[in-house]
Amino acid sequence: IGKQEVTLLLKDSGGNQTEMNAMLTVIDIINSITIEAGSRQTITTEDFISDSRYQVSFITDISKLDISKPGMQIIQLDVDGTVKNAGIQVV
Repeated sequence: IGKQEVTLLLKDSGGNQTEMNAMLTVIDIINSITIEAGSRQTITTEDFISDSRYQVSFITDISKLDISKPGMQIIQLDVDGTVKNAGIQVV
């Protein structure tokens, strides 16, 4: 978990080869959480990412989700400028 520099080796069918450096970021994100239908449970970004090193916000307007009925709600999070998907399983 964290950031690590990696080297990418790219090769095409003509035998041309290019080497590039890139930064790989690995973030521990909880794919989905489970809540009870009709509950008044507060959902926060910390439910999905608890690492304070990252700036996390909801892209999806959580207040508009229908959590009165069972089902899966897919949401989007902004994690340091990158969009990540997660789910809220309503049971």
